[in-house]
Amino acid sequence: MNMSDEYIQMIRIAGLLHDYGKIGIPDSILKKNGRLTPEERDIINTHPVRTQQILSQVLRGLHKKIPKIAGTHHERWDGAGYPQGLKGECIPLGARILAVPIFEAITAKRHYREPMPLEKALSILHESSGSHFDPRVVSTFLEYLEERNFELVKPRSQHYNYETNHDSRRKHPRVEYRTQVSIRRGNSILSGDIINIGANGAFITSSAIVEERESLLLTFALPVKDEYIQIRAEVCWNNHAEKPLSAIHPNGFAVRFLNTPKPAQRLLNQFIRQHITPVKNTIAPKEQINVHKQQPKFSVSDGK
Repeated sequence: MNMSDEYIQMIRIAGLLHDYGKIGIPDSILKKNGRLTPEERDIINTHPVRTQQILSQVLRGLHKKIPKIAGTHHERWDGAGYPQGLKGECIPLGARILAVPIFEAITAKRHYREPMPLEKALSILHESSGSHFDPRVVSTFLEYLEERNFELVKPRSQHYNYETNHDSRRKHPRVEYRTQVSIRRGNSILSGDIINIGANGAFITSSAIVEERESLLLTFALPVKDEYIQIRAEVCWNNHAEKPLSAIHPNGFAVRFLNTPKPAQRLLNQFIRQHITPVKNTIAPKEQINVHKQQPKFSVSDGK
């Protein structure tokens, strides 16, 4: 989209800090299960303004545009967003780009709802292009997905030897599952998102650089049951721009679970059995989700 490296970096930072204003929102609202009341919605809708105010006090110089980008990420292309009701190109380009990652938000598990199927999420992008989202940003995002084939499979790696059995079915299959994960690495805490999971491991999207065979402590919500667990894991392979192993994976790394607690293992096994597609060969090319195909209409509802 012809952006400078400097502006791309500002968007990345704004993306990390865009919800910082929620620090002033009561937990009773942020962690509420179910739909918010109109009064609660009004309170949570103040967080972009809070974010811009806070960031404006600490970011200067080359980063001076970040507060406005972060503070306008809930504006809509048609002017029906908040907090200012900005419309079209009056919204900073960075904020228009940050609006599209609602795709990630709605396909990830949250404490108040289950993840949305990918096909439905793509439908929302198509239907909301030109109303909620900048059409050019949506088109670029869909092209990006198409270029990367938009499938969650693994490349070969000397440390990731869970290949296939005699009929080419993976011994330890992975299924789509999106949830936030906290990653303890020594004395530091990293963040990321699990995007697929199996009984013995997962793939995590993250900007963090980790080493193969490095030991990590993961904390995330289990599928099926809304509770957090900790699992020790070992890094199997990395996928980063400096040394990519897979052109179809996002930046991140694959991990193998170590000594998973029995209750957690039972839930994982149950989840995998319920979501595995009963096909003979899961490695052979399969029908891909057409990211440019028009889908039935759905409405976008602002997430918390």
